[in-house]
Amino acid sequence: MWRRLTRLSSLLLLAGCAEPPSSEQFGGLRAGAVLNESTSAMSGEPFASASPDVAIELPRDHGPHPAFRQEWWYWTFVLWRGVEQVLPLNRPAEFGAQLVFFRRALSPQPDPEGWRSTQVYMSHFAVTNVADGAHRFDEALSRELPGLTYVQNEPFSLRLPGASVQSIGDSFSPLHLVAKSEDISVDLRLASTEAPILQGLEGYSAKSEQAASHYYSIPRMSVQGSLTWDERQVPVVGWAWLDREWSTQPLPQGLVGWDWMALMLKDGSELMLYQLVRESGERDAFNYAMHRDASGHMIRFKSHEFTMSPRREVEFDGDAYVVAWQVELDGLGAYLVEAAVDDQLMRTTVRYWEGLVRVSDLNGEYLGDGYLEMTR
Repeated sequence: MWRRLTRLSSLLLLAGCAEPPSSEQFGGLRAGAVLNESTSAMSGEPFASASPDVAIELPRDHGPHPAFRQEWWYWTFVLWRGVEQVLPLNRPAEFGAQLVFFRRALSPQPDPEGWRSTQVYMSHFAVTNVADGAHRFDEALSRELPGLTYVQNEPFSLRLPGASVQSIGDSFSPLHLVAKSEDISVDLRLASTEAPILQGLEGYSAKSEQAASHYYSIPRMSVQGSLTWDERQVPVVGWAWLDREWSTQPLPQGLVGWDWMALMLKDGSELMLYQLVRESGERDAFNYAMHRDASGHMIRFKSHEFTMSPRREVEFDGDAYVVAWQVELDGLGAYLVEAAVDDQLMRTTVRYWEGLVRVSDLNGEYLGDGYLEMTR
């Protein structure tokens, strides 16, 4: 989805900052309130726009798209303690983690060489410890800097202060992912086990008649490595979900945010769905869902073919978030999706709720795990 956006003025400030500003300086901006910028740079030059005539091509599109205003590389993880890639599929994940890299362009022109880059990056790293009932997060902001903050393709390499993802060989997968903060860290090896999913119409994801992005996902990447919580290092195994998206257009008028889920079920199937949240409360015509079963058969759902209904709501920092949902899809049935830990609010520069969720049927039988994001 259209995630991790920050206002242009803050990025302009970052471009000249040796020390990135903290989230407290911005008071935790609401994502939905900062998504309505022009499709042109301050100079008046237009950024590139998503087009249904441009096909996603891999491995090329694992790399950056600097002519677009924004893009992200976004991993979520469901993890269990263990040293072998044999997952305990009959019980919920013990840890969740997310690592996202967000790129923002100040100009659609090709980057100047060296230290005058017009690209600005932000990363968010978080870990949820279910046993402790706790969620911790960190944020880094940096202008593109040679050898320090950058993204390149073939071999793929993405780096910010405190976090990096690099291809281990000549191919995109497997990957070595490292993220470190004061009291949390992960050191993981990721490997693709399934084909990528082109979301929307062959990778063209429409959010309105005018606004769209290019969007693909790689679910169920196998994960093996270690996680550190305080000073305790734990061997972990699990699954990762990669979302890739790039776009320029702002959110359509009347939209204030979205609710998004990426779920990996123990029967080998995957489910991704989102609903765009309208200020009026009406259902948006561009809501979207996708289900792929273990054999690879895929079903795409239009807005009127599925529902996301609130079951339980909690309040954090004066805002209400739905931490339990009932999801129903035509022909597939119903699921319950509930937060593994209620407070997984990302109190970062752009504030949003994102965290590990458990999936069950309507009788409470465990079906799988995933991630939920809510922005307003």
